[in-house]
Amino acid sequence: MFLRKNSHLKICDTPKRDYHFVLFFALAAVSIYAVFNSYYYFLLFIPAFIYLLQSKIKLVYWIFISLTVSVVIVFYLLFKNYLIIEHFSQWIDCVLHFSIRQHTIIWINNHYNITTASFIELIMFNIKNSQSIAIYRGMVDLSIVYLIIVSGFHLAIIKRIINIIFKKRYAIANLVSTTIIFVYLYFLNFAVSAFRVFSTLILSIFLRRRCNSPYEILGLSGLISLLLGPSIAFNAGFCLSYLCTAGIIFIGTLNINNIFLEKVLINLIAIVISLPFVLTMNRYISFWVLFNSFIFAYFFCFIFLALLFTFWIVWFLPLQDYITSGAWWLIKIALVNNIKIYINPFAPWVEVIYYQAIFLTIILINYHYHDD
Repeated sequence: MFLRKNSHLKICDTPKRDYHFVLFFALAAVSIYAVFNSYYYFLLFIPAFIYLLQSKIKLVYWIFISLTVSVVIVFYLLFKNYLIIEHFSQWIDCVLHFSIRQHTIIWINNHYNITTASFIELIMFNIKNSQSIAIYRGMVDLSIVYLIIVSGFHLAIIKRIINIIFKKRYAIANLVSTTIIFVYLYFLNFAVSAFRVFSTLILSIFLRRRCNSPYEILGLSGLISLLLGPSIAFNAGFCLSYLCTAGIIFIGTLNINNIFLEKVLINLIAIVISLPFVLTMNRYISFWVLFNSFIFAYFFCFIFLALLFTFWIVWFLPLQDYITSGAWWLIKIALVNNIKIYINPFAPWVEVIYYQAIFLTIILINYHYHDD
């Protein structure tokens, strides 16, 4: 939510060759959905093909797109639900003959009371148990559970802090960011939404002289994820991570000078893009979702950073208790005034129309914006 138009997503300053990776990725992911879920999703090919025809791209790109889609489908048929990244943490433990993640969790449980330990595990490592499930469900009711699930949002904050610390040392900042985010990914069991941040970071480092736009890096990252396990396309966290990131990049291209307006639009586009997935999981959305997203984003940003820098220091135990109590108190206040809007999950054909409308709206905004 805090990505700016001049942040690390802006990979290069001068125009470079366009490889259309984001289209390759989109068509491959949609193909998986269409073939193994509903043929209605094939209709999402229409805007992509219109773009390709208008761009007058060479025949070689059509061939590459066809091959990419075919390879992803074949991989899915061969490996089904096998995801390579789900085994990364286990392989690291086997190499080290020691589970750093498990021992860290045990250390937290031994040094904090049950309530505080559960809250730390939820905020820092995405671990839900009987103690923290109430806070988790409260955030679900407020339609902002993504704020406490460590994902690209949180890792982007870490990278921004590192960039500020090493402002004029690009190489050192990248090395530190890559190392810290990789270690954090290990603690998160290489969650698919967090893996996006790591892969885009690595790709942006190696391709900064060749890329054309952040969409290229995002698309190539998605392709790599699909090849590591095509069934990842059915993971809601994966879909939301890439769709919302694409939406944030789009808002960044508008070069909005009003920071408040930009934040509101970023939250709004994330809500609009994620709505079909939210309804599938919860069948309702909070009436105050936009307000909640804007307010709680800063609150949980502070909580995340406070825990990140202090949870391993037992002398700060009173601080951790205050943070836990404060978070639960604020959530309870929000829940008192919460209003749930119940909506049936979208049928596949409704989802297709919905995303076609979003795409058309983006095209119109882009046209009028650049025309002016």
